[in-house]
Amino acid sequence: MEAAIIPETVDTIWSSVYREVAVGRLQIEDLDFNRPQIEGAEWKAERGANLRTSADPQTAANISYEFRDDKTVRMTASISSPIPVEQIRRIILPVRGDASYHHLDLSVSVLHAGTTRNVTYQPTRPFILESALWKDAVWRLHGTPGELESSHITMEQVETDLTTPSAIETYPSAQLLLQLTIHQPGYLSIVWDKFTSNYRNLWKTVPYNRYFINSVFIATASTLLTLFFCSLGGYAFAKYQFRGQKILFGILLASMMVPFQVLLVPLFGLMYDIGWLNSYKAIIIPFSVGAFGVFLMRQFIVTIPSELLDAARIDGCSEFGIYYRVVLPIIKPALGALTIYSFLGSWNGYLWPLIILRDEAKYTLPIGLANLVGIYRQDYGMLMAGTLLSLMPIVILFLAMQREFVQGITLGGVKE
Repeated sequence: MEAAIIPETVDTIWSSVYREVAVGRLQIEDLDFNRPQIEGAEWKAERGANLRTSADPQTAANISYEFRDDKTVRMTASISSPIPVEQIRRIILPVRGDASYHHLDLSVSVLHAGTTRNVTYQPTRPFILESALWKDAVWRLHGTPGELESSHITMEQVETDLTTPSAIETYPSAQLLLQLTIHQPGYLSIVWDKFTSNYRNLWKTVPYNRYFINSVFIATASTLLTLFFCSLGGYAFAKYQFRGQKILFGILLASMMVPFQVLLVPLFGLMYDIGWLNSYKAIIIPFSVGAFGVFLMRQFIVTIPSELLDAARIDGCSEFGIYYRVVLPIIKPALGALTIYSFLGSWNGYLWPLIILRDEAKYTLPIGLANLVGIYRQDYGMLMAGTLLSLMPIVILFLAMQREFVQGITLGGVKE
């Protein structure tokens, strides 16, 4: 019995022999973000490629390819420019890769109408075929990139030639001569592209730099204010005698047992009344003083001999001068421990910034990373890449201050 040859069988055999990349309909965007209709954008195989048509109307061509000695596959297309070349902002080409991590490049030669001036644009970096899903390959010719357009490939004008006068007759109107190239990089380049793929996709998907800067600013400002106010409060409780001191200190300790969720609604109402919603102040100021920080500073400052402070007073040092010149240098271990505690708490804060902030440009890293978790799909590789990068400042801070941290914890509970 003879086996029937059906299109599905042919496709299966063909795919087992050749790698295949699909490209969609080419689009050109002007500086006003308009995308005019393009006619006649048909790709032609030049080297190492076989083009197959597709029943899908969104697919312009299926490119089956194999590398030869120069490890390069090339296709070309010629279209009439629907807009002036100087007004072209982006060229968009939907691409369905083959997860081979081969490099795809697009060069654009522009032949101006009625002249012999030929301008060529080359990409500054390749588009990596790292996925078997449809993605837009975007090349930017003119205009300023937006905050979320870091993934767009910049094209630079690299040469200007004079063609023969007969070319004017061949191209009576402005033409874009497109050359699409697929080439195989070296082994180390492929390994590096695979290793960094999640990090590159992270930068393409969310404004990670903005989230990182926001978190650094909020955590640093909150930590500095916490160190200042908590050390002052601890100094007052440790070395000053005043009426109701023990009662106030007891209330301070009792406040450590109140969960944050109890204070959430009244604190939000307060921020609303003073007009601090959607601002960094609402995240930094309310947590610039903490009961634990005051308690830690107080326990450490108690160990400082009072005679040392009295000697400074006899020498004419002011009370704030004693705090700055005598107390602070001695309590550096406690300050180091509190720095790590405060920075870590502010850096990992999620619930309060989520409630306060409305503008995405002000989001912190925990909120930005949480937005990567979709309802129907989660990219765990990209999420883990963002989490790893967010851990780096904390690890660096701990390594820089681990000595003070250990001393602050061990010496903070010692009393004379």
